[in-house]
Amino acid sequence: MSLQLDEGTYTVTRRTESIRLLAKEFALLHFLYENKEKAFTRSQLLDRVWPLEYPVERTVDDHIYRLRKKLKRWDEIRLDTVRGYGYRLAVHENKSALPASPSAQDPEMQEVIHGLLRKYHLITTYSRNSSSH
Repeated sequence: MSLQLDEGTYTVTRRTESIRLLAKEFALLHFLYENKEKAFTRSQLLDRVWPLEYPVERTVDDHIYRLRKKLKRWDEIRLDTVRGYGYRLAVHENKSALPASPSAQDPEMQEVIHGLLRKYHLITTYSRNSSSH
């Protein structure tokens, strides 16, 4: 699978479908796409995508969350969380030969799952923050 990345418009295109991204979302996706399948820590991503800025590690999580949301309709590309480490961009061939899970096609089920994941993320972030105090 290949993506076309247009730095002038912060647009990423797959086949005939384009998605417009914010500048830093684009920079993050561009870096990860150039280094597909390789995992990076939040600190490494901050150094490479925000080199002259001083954002917090949460900045990476927020940008990954927004990119996942914007790219979710493209099955061949996935932003994986590498537990205890960071993130990586995984690119897969089109899985059209495999039968789709009925749950994966159900918008209500997708919303429930996304809601659970958001709550889990909030709980783990809160637990991490409160344990460090």
